[in-house]
Amino acid sequence: MSHAFFIYRKHNYLQNMKDVEFAKDERLALKTQHGVLLRNLDEIAYCQADANYTIICFVNDKRKAVICKTLKEVECMLPAGRFARVHRSWIVNIMHVTAYIVAKNHVLVGDKTIPVARNRKKAFLKTIIRGTNSIHTEKHTTLIQKPTIQ
Repeated sequence: MSHAFFIYRKHNYLQNMKDVEFAKDERLALKTQHGVLLRNLDEIAYCQADANYTIICFVNDKRKAVICKTLKEVECMLPAGRFARVHRSWIVNIMHVTAYIVAKNHVLVGDKTIPVARNRKKAFLKTIIRGTNSIHTEKHTTLIQKPTIQ
């Protein structure tokens, strides 16, 4: 596993984060208007774009973090194998995807329904298949089992 140290500067964005391997308990520093929030990557359920801000929703909290970065910048900070960009306004944590609804072209993360863009559907499904043990197909829904972490 490679280790990386980053110097945070005002205008220096973390562009090489996709090349870094993340441990299961790896933390991400999120600068909010109230200070810096340290959260494990596994706690992030999804990210939603809001102009030049990103809303990050967590699995166990009802609270959301609003950070002053675009979704593209957040995408560069997250490991590509564990997070997928499903829409121009949405990134989901693959570990928290519970279902893909074929008829509506949506994905379920907990109780939240998130749209999947037509041009990102194929890449998303490949990422899900690589990241899961099996996929079960029903008439209108593809249910996805969460992978076991080794």
